Amino acid sequence: MVPTAAVLPPPTSLALNLPDALIKDLSEEMPTMMAAPTMALPTPVAVKPFTAPLHSLAALTPMVNSHPVAQQAWQQVQALGFPRPQQEAWKYERLTKLKSAPLTMAQPHSAAAAKAAYTGWLSQQAPAIQAAYQGAWVIANGQLLFPTDTPSGCIVEAVSYADLPDTIAQQWLTETAHDAMASAVMATAQQVIRLHIAAPLTAPLAVVVWHQPGTPWAVSATPVWLDVAPNASAHVLCHWVSAGPEPTLTASTVFATLGTDAALSVNWHQHSDNAESAMVVHMAGTQPQGSQLSITHTVSGEGLHRGLLASTLTQPAASLAVKSFHGLTDRQQAHWHTRMIHAAADCHSEQHHKGVLMGNSRSDFDGTIVVKPHAQQTNAAQLSNTLLLSDNALAYTRPQLQIDADDVKCSHGATVGQLDSAHLFYLQSRGIALPQAKMALIDGFMADILETIPSPAHRAVTQAYCAPAMQGLG
Repeated sequence: MVPTAAVLPPPTSLALNLPDALIKDLSEEMPTMMAAPTMALPTPVAVKPFTAPLHSLAALTPMVNSHPVAQQAWQQVQALGFPRPQQEAWKYERLTKLKSAPLTMAQPHSAAAAKAAYTGWLSQQAPAIQAAYQGAWVIANGQLLFPTDTPSGCIVEAVSYADLPDTIAQQWLTETAHDAMASAVMATAQQVIRLHIAAPLTAPLAVVVWHQPGTPWAVSATPVWLDVAPNASAHVLCHWVSAGPEPTLTASTVFATLGTDAALSVNWHQHSDNAESAMVVHMAGTQPQGSQLSITHTVSGEGLHRGLLASTLTQPAASLAVKSFHGLTDRQQAHWHTRMIHAAADCHSEQHHKGVLMGNSRSDFDGTIVVKPHAQQTNAAQLSNTLLLSDNALAYTRPQLQIDADDVKCSHGATVGQLDSAHLFYLQSRGIALPQAKMALIDGFMADILETIPSPAHRAVTQAYCAPAMQGLG
């Protein structure tokens, strides 16, 4: 409706002392101004989804898989962007080199070339490593190579995204949605390595993810699906190795699905021959009633290590145990992020993370235990212990509890300190030189982590990888 002409109040009532002529002009024009048609708005412009700066990850764009699962994962990467210190989960990580690295996807070897290169590399390793890796399944640059005979009740295979059940694919995408690196793995991988355990296995199973690119900053992206059937059980040695003198980015995302009353023990070790390399692993899973998952995670060699573990105990009587150790020198980094969600009653989780730092190294542990309102009778604990053997080493630790139930037993704690001078004095008074005394205390510090590895052969492999770093720490 067009309003009638408005009559302005007399000049004496205006806050401004306007001339009478101007007031008359405005009074005459006001009806016309108010009756004027509304200006047409411009045609809306389509708003593109927000994309954050990708920096070095942008180089992976041409390598993105065309499957819808991979495409959705890449959309997650574009929304998150390259990790930034402003993001809480990345605030303590030095990413300058990785941010500007000329990333490129590692090219798959031919079966013959990969076998020759891997066999030559293995022949130069410590005897404990050679013994444990004989007969192992090998994944080289994301490709499954020359599988050996597997025990009855076990399948190791390379599958495409089209072969994944929709529920697994969507859960996997949901778990990686807040991590750009894990999403990048999902986006650029051409296949998924599926390890299916269908029955109880008596002998340990070795899986080696081996990366030897031949060019600097080649990326190895490996998604792994650990699929354990109800009542099945296995102990798996899973080692990620970046071989060769070139710096690399080895990234993996692991999704574990355990059946009712299933049991899985994983000895997880990551090693790089180059001190500038980066290794990133994202592990997530769900645990139904009576399932047991045990993980021992150790690292050596790489300049940057980031480990993220998220697990949901969905049904009663499930249990989860996580142990980790890292020994760092120079400017090496190790970052651990864990989130244990107790979503059912009578579940148990335990975490124990240890680190020894020298030089200008740094580490951080950010762990959260979440207890849902109906998860009564929960028993959960987490502990972080760090030794600083240098004035320039830095350790950040933040154990957290979010408890919404009232009948629980939960604990968390953290210590950061140095070697006990009284213990060193005691050993020296018994004729042990200072370097050997330090090493003895460091060995004792890490022993309770390594002793949780059930297989003596696999324990020897981890010790062989960690030994050079430990010698430097002492």
